[in-house]
Amino acid sequence: MDFYNILVHGSAGDILRRRKPELALSAAELALAPAGVRPDALQRLFTNHLSVYLGDPLDALMNGPIRKKLGVIPNNVSWGGQSGAVFSTLSLDFMKPVWADVDAALALNGAINVTVEEGQLDLICSAWGADLWMARLTWEGMPAYYAAPRAPRYSSDVDAQNHATSGFIKRAPAPYAHFARYDVLSAGHMVPADQGASALEMVRELTGLKTY
Repeated sequence: MDFYNILVHGSAGDILRRRKPELALSAAELALAPAGVRPDALQRLFTNHLSVYLGDPLDALMNGPIRKKLGVIPNNVSWGGQSGAVFSTLSLDFMKPVWADVDAALALNGAINVTVEEGQLDLICSAWGADLWMARLTWEGMPAYYAAPRAPRYSSDVDAQNHATSGFIKRAPAPYAHFARYDVLSAGHMVPADQGASALEMVRELTGLKTY
């Protein structure tokens, strides 16, 4: 079973073949890791969790048609090209609890909008796990959030007419409306890759831009 999407089944060999060990961290990228991080352990984490998605159809899309459409990306910049450096630099933050930081952001009285987004089929950052860490939040608006309705979402007007639910949103009412959670159906960890239309609609809602 794939940690990023529980519906991606196969033998252990099938999943391992999806990984691309040739897309390994370079010596320069490994050197960016904080002191005390073992290079072999970091290399293994990179191969298991990131190389699966480098060189996939999304990579080809972003470095092909999207690059051409935007027309402003320098030739020396590629989609995913910074992944190794970011992964090494932030390696101490890998799978680190941040619920206290979320609590602090929520306490800023709306200065920061906080949104939790969960793919229904994600295992490594599961929706159930989000329920558990959210239960630790001490922000005064949490009772109002829990009392709010969980409303269905649709990726288009046609889907809404056909009651084809793409996910759910739960938002705290005013004055706590700066906190919301999206649950996206039929999506794993990589929501834009699994459910692009639903992800785009979510981004439009979060940015306040309904059209591009």
